Amino acid sequence: STVLFAAVDVMAAARRAVARFANVDEASASFVLAGSTSKTRAIFADASLEMTRRIEKLLKKKVGDGGGDSPLDSTLVDADARARTCSFAYATSSFVQASVQRARGDAFFAALRACDASVTPAVRDAADQARAILLAAIERVEARRAKKKAEREAAEAAANRAKMTPRSVKLRRRREEAPREPSRADPSPKPSSDEAIASDGSNPDRRADPKPDAKPPRDPPPDVGPATVAALALAEAVLTAATNGVASLGCERDPNAMVNDGNDIKERDDAVDRVGPASTRAWSAVGSLRGATIDKATGALAKLARGSPPGVTDALASALSGGAASAGLAELGIVYSKQGEPSRIVPEPDSIRRGLQYACGVLRDCSEDGLIVKYPSGAAKAIDLIRSTVDVFSANGPHLTPTAHAALLATVLSTYDVSARHIKYGEDDRLPSPPRDLSVALNRAMGSLLHGAGKRLLGAAYRYCIDQMRAHDSAHRSVYPFGRYAFADMSEARHKELGFGTPYDGWETASSLAAPLWCMHSLVNHTGWGGKAARLAATEHAEYACNTLMDCAKMATERGSCGEPGESPSRAVAWAAVNALTIVAGRGKGTPLSSRCCSRMAILPQSICEGLVSVDSGGSLFAGCCALLSCLLRRRTVELKRCSAMYTISCQYLLDAMRRWNARDIEERRARGDATEQAKEAEIEAAALSDDALTREWQRITAIEERESADAFARKMRAAATHMVPVYESANKGKLGMIYCQHLLADAITACTGSAVAAKAADASIGAPAERALKPGIFALMDSVGDREFQQLHMAFVSGYGGARRMILRKFIDEYRRTHKFDGKI
Repeated sequence: STVLFAAVDVMAAARRAVARFANVDEASASFVLAGSTSKTRAIFADASLEMTRRIEKLLKKKVGDGGGDSPLDSTLVDADARARTCSFAYATSSFVQASVQRARGDAFFAALRACDASVTPAVRDAADQARAILLAAIERVEARRAKKKAEREAAEAAANRAKMTPRSVKLRRRREEAPREPSRADPSPKPSSDEAIASDGSNPDRRADPKPDAKPPRDPPPDVGPATVAALALAEAVLTAATNGVASLGCERDPNAMVNDGNDIKERDDAVDRVGPASTRAWSAVGSLRGATIDKATGALAKLARGSPPGVTDALASALSGGAASAGLAELGIVYSKQGEPSRIVPEPDSIRRGLQYACGVLRDCSEDGLIVKYPSGAAKAIDLIRSTVDVFSANGPHLTPTAHAALLATVLSTYDVSARHIKYGEDDRLPSPPRDLSVALNRAMGSLLHGAGKRLLGAAYRYCIDQMRAHDSAHRSVYPFGRYAFADMSEARHKELGFGTPYDGWETASSLAAPLWCMHSLVNHTGWGGKAARLAATEHAEYACNTLMDCAKMATERGSCGEPGESPSRAVAWAAVNALTIVAGRGKGTPLSSRCCSRMAILPQSICEGLVSVDSGGSLFAGCCALLSCLLRRRTVELKRCSAMYTISCQYLLDAMRRWNARDIEERRARGDATEQAKEAEIEAAALSDDALTREWQRITAIEERESADAFARKMRAAATHMVPVYESANKGKLGMIYCQHLLADAITACTGSAVAAKAADASIGAPAERALKPGIFALMDSVGDREFQQLHMAFVSGYGGARRMILRKFIDEYRRTHKFDGKI
């Protein structure tokens, strides 16, 4: 044990030393490169691999009966020691990657060749070890199956012999085998013949219910050691350094050239001259390592990935990342080849096929122990390999078949769905999404797959998203047929019978809708920069998709499947749907929509007003509604030519939501003040302290809390009013008309005129912070009307609020003419 802990301490100290040099400077880079170009190849990678092997030998101990030299007969002593060893391996690989990547000129390719010669044998040994572990595990499983089969056959033979034995022979044999006891009176009744036969183990009666034997505990899944993890980590570092080092050559500029000379063609030619030959040299320099990593190690480790043992998962993730880096290097060589000349880099079709097979295979396991749920960073590297392979096909060909393209798209979409359902809960009014690394990889892979997709595949993706949202909406309508008024008094037990874990828990629905809404966002975003196929698919399915998204937003803001209206899951689903609608509406003539569809989108804020019950929606759903209305006015003017009244009604509902927020805040502040006063009086009575001193302390604490609460609420109200400003700025005379701009101005003046102390939404105002933030939008509306409209508003504001609206209107007009309107004088 002393030797073991000393070795672990040495490993930890080495890991800290390597981490200190993670940001490699010129001195450490020259040290590594000097060793890598020597004849003995005593580079840093060799030393780290040897140290890891020795530590692994010290960490292993013998398990089982000790007979045989099976790789499964030994295990690691301490999981913490294994984690430290793997941490050292990753630190070493990062150091090697940074040092090789920083080299320039011939030293870069010399370092790649030296690392290839050093790491390739270790990767092959790791692949052989993984294959030996797999064979040993298969042999153990086959031996257990044979043993169980023999036991089952013996039991069946004994049962058959027992069935053929007469009953009289069984009873006589039982009496002979029973021990003889002295005869005495036995008050207990004698068992019948049936009971005696039932108690006989050789032929139990069918009516007896014997307890099943407890299943033996399963063995842990076979795993590889830290040496394998270190070898694959170094392979990933070398292949990534090759790709990044070559890619950095394309970003270099001539130091004598001007910064903005505008000669893009010359820069392109210079990049081709630098990157093309460099990618070819780097491709040949790491040829052995590339083949050993993709062809041997990845295949052997992918077969051990079931159950996600930690060592296999770490090593497989590094192997997949190395494969992605190799595909990226091939893409660089193909893209930066000279025009008219064939690329010198020709990827092996079998290696590409095997890489895709292994990546899709490890993502197929969607269980709790699968790679997607347990190790999302490893799943991200598998998705990166798929994306890099698709990019290589797009650059060089052959193009993917429709079936293969659809299969890869389904793999990416199912990965997002599994991860989102496992996360289940979102943050900041957003739908549940995978972890950051996996989410970035999925977004990039979805972009690459949609870039080369045809109209048929894109149409199938649209129909999938629509069908999924329609299925949730139909389930919501069947369980909650009257919307937000259904089952208001339902008990928790009855709610569980209907399939819900807790009453009105909407995160289950939100997590199941995360993947369809994410796919819909990707599709509508792809329409802007996609080709003809993307535009045709969007034109064919856009209106049906918009209607489905509006129904999804309405479902989210009704009491039912998405929980209470206005809560976080409800706002998350509605916000995602409204954002997708905003993108489609912003396409303009590129994605034609009917006037009916645009009018439904214009009235959508009124339909989902139940979701705007909290001020927390000011930065999410409220902002999305404002963006949708502004986008409709800017890009859908022709479609909304006869629907201006709907636009003004939606703006009025948004202002009413802000007034409700202010009224609720006033009521909550009053309640907090009453509770604070009662608590202060109770403490004064309980404590024998001076009334004045305690009162001053309570006043100080209460003032601080009230100030913090008021500042937070004021920030949210200012943010909501700021989102309303572009809505008013878009409503000018040419887009909406002078009459409707006058109506919008009247609604804004009324919202600013309400009482600042009223706790009712009908009498409250939006508050001073929101009024100051909304002022640019009000001035934009005043630009759209004239003096005649001001006089009409002045006459209309006779009744209500005691003439306060006239005073507010006069204040805004004076400030508008003094600070905003240009009168021709400079």
